[in-house]
Amino acid sequence: MRKKMLRGTITTVIIALIAAFALVFPLIDGIYQGAVENELTGVLAMMSASYEADDDPARYVEQNAEQLSAMEGKEIRLTLIDGATGRVLADSAGLTPLDDHSQRPEVAAAMEGKVGVSTRRSATTGKNYYYVAVQRNGIIFRAAQNLDKVYAIRGSILLSCLVGLVAGVVAAALLSRRQAKRMLRPVDELIYAATSMESGNLYIRVTPGEDEIGVLGAAFNDMASSLVATLYKLNEKRSQLGGVLQSIQDGVVAVDEDGRVLIFNDKVGELLGLDDVTAGAPLSGSTGALHLAALLRQTAENQEAAEGTISLATTPERILEVHTACLTVEEKPMGAVAVIRDVTHLRKLEQMRSEFVSNVTHELKTPLTSIRGYVELLKSGERDQETRENFYEIIDIEAERLHALIEDLLQLSEIENGKDDPRNLLANVEETLSDLERIFRGKLQEQGVTLTLEAEPGLVLPMNPIRLRQLFTNLIDNAIKYNVPGGSVSVTARRDRNRCVIRVADSGIGIPQEAQERIFERFYRVDKGRSRAMGGTGLGLAIVKHIVLSYGGEIQVTSTEGEGTVFTITLPINQ
Repeated sequence: MRKKMLRGTITTVIIALIAAFALVFPLIDGIYQGAVENELTGVLAMMSASYEADDDPARYVEQNAEQLSAMEGKEIRLTLIDGATGRVLADSAGLTPLDDHSQRPEVAAAMEGKVGVSTRRSATTGKNYYYVAVQRNGIIFRAAQNLDKVYAIRGSILLSCLVGLVAGVVAAALLSRRQAKRMLRPVDELIYAATSMESGNLYIRVTPGEDEIGVLGAAFNDMASSLVATLYKLNEKRSQLGGVLQSIQDGVVAVDEDGRVLIFNDKVGELLGLDDVTAGAPLSGSTGALHLAALLRQTAENQEAAEGTISLATTPERILEVHTACLTVEEKPMGAVAVIRDVTHLRKLEQMRSEFVSNVTHELKTPLTSIRGYVELLKSGERDQETRENFYEIIDIEAERLHALIEDLLQLSEIENGKDDPRNLLANVEETLSDLERIFRGKLQEQGVTLTLEAEPGLVLPMNPIRLRQLFTNLIDNAIKYNVPGGSVSVTARRDRNRCVIRVADSGIGIPQEAQERIFERFYRVDKGRSRAMGGTGLGLAIVKHIVLSYGGEIQVTSTEGEGTVFTITLPINQ
């Protein structure tokens, strides 16, 4: 822009100077020639007034020419010509008399009674003259002035004009450059500010002024301030959106029509098992990511929502539920968005619920079927007293089993729901174990198993005494039931800093390694036939686990087949 302004200014100055020279030079030349014409006209007036008819033309011309040349300081040529024939009578330049000059422009005009004026090179002297001729009393008086000096002056004037032109151009260039620099300083400031903003400096401003560029600078500052405010709002909204996305427990990802990631939260990588999800890149890196990308592509192409399930071959297996929808901006398709939810736990709960219903149905059906069968037998005909008593005893056993099952189910439900379980009660471990020793005494003698109880004196737990009693009852009952004749059961409870460590060990048949992970499931039995024969409901250890977890404790099991089993429970002492 600076170069254009400089070139434009210099070009304008050159054109203006040339135009001025073209106008002034002819004007000066005309003025100078007018002055010469007036001077020669005056000479002719004097000559025509002083010339007498009896004067010698040659002498008269010679004397007057010398006087005039000396007086004016320039060469003046005088000629007398016959007004009728155009023949030369006398000439101060030595023109031959009787030479015909009737065809000379100035002479021809004078012969017609006009003032003749002409400029040309003389054939006689070879010099350039300015001629003026008038006719008085039949004589044509002609005066001429040598133009060589005039041409020299004209050349000087032309040279001066050229020098002035060059000087004007140089001065114009210097002034234009200075003026352009001064005028373009705000423009340079604007350019620098715009470049800085492009580089990320959004807080740069320019100095406003009162001229047009100053107004532009003020507008630039307002635009920059508006841009900063807009970007701040956008960043704030982006941060809010990012916060919302990151707080969602489900994975959320949006892609464009080419499958490139637009936005996502960290949960996406966690659920799909990806180390990194990159915005602007397609989903890849695992079979789950490829499956999700296919669902999103299908949604974008069909322009309709879709659902799908992704099973990941992890340990344990993870099941993801995917819901996709079209992504539109102002009713224009822009891609697709997906919400990914980990439903592994839900599916497991559904499976457990189904198994629970099936197990409860089976466990209830078995004793009811037995009771109903023996009732039908009693009703079908006369039975002797011994048979009836035997049938009554079986019905009583099955009814007791049914009652125990219902009681365990109710206990488990109460523990899970926290129903009627106040937290401000205290349970004395030593007293609870002493009571249980009297309860299990008969069963111990029947099984031929010894029970050893050892509790740290004064050990009290912040829990419902009923729950502590249920915990010990189920563990000791299992330890006795699955023991061997002559076996032993050992129960210890001691304080370990702010926790109570309970250990129930037996020398029984033990638990297979593959079954140890499932023994806390409802209705799970390692040996179903033996368990039912011993009157077990399959809910004892599930009750124990839920009691421990409800009071913030932990339970572990270690067992070796043929050697025995050890249950270790830790419960907080301080609530």
